[in-house]
Amino acid sequence: MQTKDSKNTSQKEEQGLQPTAEKSAESSNAEGEQKSLESVLTAGVIKGFNDLTELMIKINAAAKAEIEKAAKNKMLMKAITYMIPSGSVRNLYLDVFEPYVEDVDTLKMFIKGRFNVTMGKDNTQNCLNYTSSLEKPAKNYSVQPWTIEALHRAYHNLEKLPEWQVALVNNITTCNTTNGNGGVAYWGYGCYNVDYTDDPNQDGDIATQDAADGYVCSTEDYYRRGLCAFDVTFTHELGHIVDHGGTFSTLPDFMEISGWVNEGNDPQHVATRILSEIDGDPFQTSLNADEIKVATDAAVMMVKDQANSTNVAVVEPYINAAASKMAVKDNLRDLNLLSQILICSRGYYTIARSFQVSNDFGFGLPCYNEPRRQFKMKHYVHEGYTGRGFYSYDAAARSFKISDYQYRDPGEEFAELYAAYHVSNGQNVGDKHKAWFEKMGLHKNTPMETAAQIGISRSSGQKEEGQQDN
Repeated sequence: MQTKDSKNTSQKEEQGLQPTAEKSAESSNAEGEQKSLESVLTAGVIKGFNDLTELMIKINAAAKAEIEKAAKNKMLMKAITYMIPSGSVRNLYLDVFEPYVEDVDTLKMFIKGRFNVTMGKDNTQNCLNYTSSLEKPAKNYSVQPWTIEALHRAYHNLEKLPEWQVALVNNITTCNTTNGNGGVAYWGYGCYNVDYTDDPNQDGDIATQDAADGYVCSTEDYYRRGLCAFDVTFTHELGHIVDHGGTFSTLPDFMEISGWVNEGNDPQHVATRILSEIDGDPFQTSLNADEIKVATDAAVMMVKDQANSTNVAVVEPYINAAASKMAVKDNLRDLNLLSQILICSRGYYTIARSFQVSNDFGFGLPCYNEPRRQFKMKHYVHEGYTGRGFYSYDAAARSFKISDYQYRDPGEEFAELYAAYHVSNGQNVGDKHKAWFEKMGLHKNTPMETAAQIGISRSSGQKEEGQQDN
């Protein structure tokens, strides 16, 4: 189970609370005259917690066993959550007892009381709209109960974040706790989902996120290497809600870090951009000018249709269509042969791997397949999400990557930065990302400008997927 960070511990000690207090000399006497922690808490309930001095002294002097015992008393924990008049004092008390809570409902109550976040469904309209889009009954995908270890990790992750950012969240759900991986955020509703694995027997499976054991990201060249995969995904999805459809990720100075350019949806522009950014001749050097014209026009049509260009049966119809527009075809070789040449070219190889649906073709998402391609690009051009247009980024930016997934689109890069920064307390990010993040004040409990002030439009209900590779 994750421990409290030093900052929170120091704060509690300054206010007279020590979350891991051991039994002091005052808490033990041979005659057993001193009241138990539970009795003092009960007296506090009866008095409406109008005098917290005795309770503060008692908690500081309590043995670990007393705190553990009190944490199992659901009625007392409920009273602490809802009856202590001071929010700051209540939060400190919740932090003291949280590590020892073993009941799911009590810990969900703690999170609601401490952070005003509902762990699971509720009947608010936002949540009903969210779950109606999230759940897929035909695929047996629906909201499931949280496990206790994941709730403890959720509590500690929320503790690390600035309050104004947590305040943007309404509900956090899970739909798979046995072999889950990844998440999705519906920022328009302030809701997100995190799937994970809570089975210590699956520690060796890098496709899972073991909440119970804190499985870490292990990819060698990732800045986020060594961070708990559950923590990263949990915070990544919250990052999408903070970004709210581009509040931060579309800012010019953020886009500049990795050289992001919004390339739009025009097939002519996108195809030309892809072909121009390939390292080397995109076609065969033996092609004449007319054949290059046919090859380029066919490439535009393939981008428009998001075509898989790895076999002649797919490519030849586009070559024929492009050739039919030529007034004179005397300079063209046999179109079937031309198709066979082009499917092996750098240009068509790259086009086939540049769409979200490239994943369905067996190539994986572009952000994953780009660094492993046979043919490289100076500036990678791809579609992160179907219908949202194409983006490009500087290939050199991968030298300081947080993960491959950040290169899906600028929103994913922001979410990966947000997660890695907060989970690692600013350690597992490169200098450029760290400087920008801190310049924006995203590490501090100071509200930023609203999206309207920045000039970014919002669209209610939009979602951002956040699948995490480990």
